[in-house]
Amino acid sequence: MRKKITVGKKLLAGFSAMLFLLVLVSANAVWNMTRMENQAKDINDNWMPSVQIIGQIRSEFIDVQRLTLRLVLEDDKKQEEDLESRINAEIEDLKKKQKTYESKIASEEERKLYETFVSKENEYFSHLPSIIQAGRENDFQKANALVKEARTSANDSLDVLSKDLDLVVKNSAQVTSNSVQTSRAGKTFVISFSILAIVVGLGVSLLISRMISKPLILLAGATKQISSGDLTVDEIRIKNRDEIGDLAISFNEMTTNLRQVIQQVAESSQQVASSSEELTASAELSSQATEHIAKTIQEIAAGAEQQAHTVEETSQIVSEMATGIQQIAVNSENAASTAIRASEAATEGTSSIQKAISQMNSIHATVSEMAHSIKTLGEQAQYINQIAETITNIAAQTNLLALNAAIEAARAGEQGRGFAVVANEVRKLAEETAQSSQQIGEYIATIHEGIQAVIQSMEIGTKEVSHGIDVIHMAGNSFEKIRQEVNEVATQIHEVSATVRQMAEGSKQVVDSMQSISEVAVMSASGTQNVSAATEEQLATMEEISTSSHDLAKMAEELQSMIGKFKI
Repeated sequence: MRKKITVGKKLLAGFSAMLFLLVLVSANAVWNMTRMENQAKDINDNWMPSVQIIGQIRSEFIDVQRLTLRLVLEDDKKQEEDLESRINAEIEDLKKKQKTYESKIASEEERKLYETFVSKENEYFSHLPSIIQAGRENDFQKANALVKEARTSANDSLDVLSKDLDLVVKNSAQVTSNSVQTSRAGKTFVISFSILAIVVGLGVSLLISRMISKPLILLAGATKQISSGDLTVDEIRIKNRDEIGDLAISFNEMTTNLRQVIQQVAESSQQVASSSEELTASAELSSQATEHIAKTIQEIAAGAEQQAHTVEETSQIVSEMATGIQQIAVNSENAASTAIRASEAATEGTSSIQKAISQMNSIHATVSEMAHSIKTLGEQAQYINQIAETITNIAAQTNLLALNAAIEAARAGEQGRGFAVVANEVRKLAEETAQSSQQIGEYIATIHEGIQAVIQSMEIGTKEVSHGIDVIHMAGNSFEKIRQEVNEVATQIHEVSATVRQMAEGSKQVVDSMQSISEVAVMSASGTQNVSAATEEQLATMEEISTSSHDLAKMAEELQSMIGKFKI
């Protein structure tokens, strides 16, 4: 889909192109005039002053030569002093002008010529003191010889200065020529782009005017054709993607819609004509039906009285039903409150079971620790039993050693009697130790048996505690299910209570409605009399409708005649 370009944008684009060319021409003219101004300023500030200064330098340099010759030829001392002063003044003024010229040198070639001139000038000025001194002494031959010698340097200086002047004049002429070329180029550019701007402006104007006028001519012709009643005009096809294109599209849509409207009006007029005939027939049928309706309304009046009596009885029954429903609502609210309390109790029971589970877990852990400790104690008792057996063995060996010592003491006779007594005591002590060790072993065996019994009891207790924990968990789950069921029952009771309240309110509305129905039934009974009177009026209206339908048929014929003027 091409991008839409409005007429305003097209005009803006055309004028922007012309404005761009105008700005371009103006910018070029300003740029060329600026260049010409700079070149003229360069000629006025640099080249012309340089020519003037070089001329002045040449003139003053010649004046120095002239005054020097006069000084050589002068006999009067006072005149000689005056001439010497004038020569020095000329030289000083010459140096000032040379200093001014140095600041205006524009090229390297000009600077080299000027430096050559200064060199030759200084060479000439180096001869002046000798020439002036010879003139004072009136030594004309010497002075003449020195003047001839200095003349070569002076002539060289003037030649170089002439070349410098020619160079400055040449450069000035070149700048002037450049300025002329710039002016001509600027004129050519301005004239060329002005012609181009005129051509572009004419082209844009013709293009835009054609883009605007051609579609408008087509639209004007189609509008004139439609105004004469001819709707068979062809669709206007315009390639413009602007407001005029939108206007053409809207015009085509308007033509299509107008054609459809005329067709619909023609069809509607035909339908109106046929409908008016049907309406006439219907009016006659309605008159007959109205008479039948009058009879039926009398029967309806009798039925309305019977209906009013029945509605009154029904209203009493509904009132009693509403009272019962309100009592059900109160009982439902009480049941909901009881269910909420049961839910709270179940929640507390669940919490207590959780605490009992925690306590049973603690007991299970404590019993497990006790069983482990008792088992460790049994292992230590077994170790003590081993120690007691070791002591018993040591006591038996000690008893055997004591017996051997007693035998050896008996062999020793009188000398071994004391040793025999000691051996006998040792033997007794060994026997007592053996008895004590045996008793300790028996005690330890008894303790070990008790510990084993306790360990078995602990294991049984641990299993029972684990079983108890499982049972409590099951009880907790049961309480949770009970709580959930109670909550669900409470929710359902609330819903039932809300429904019952709605039913109670609805029953009140039913009672009110029944009363309204009763009133309406009474009003219907009286209204039937009014309807009976209205049926008579309707008969008169049917006659008027029949007359109007004839008029409507006539209007439809006139409308069809008017539509016939249009060509579709």
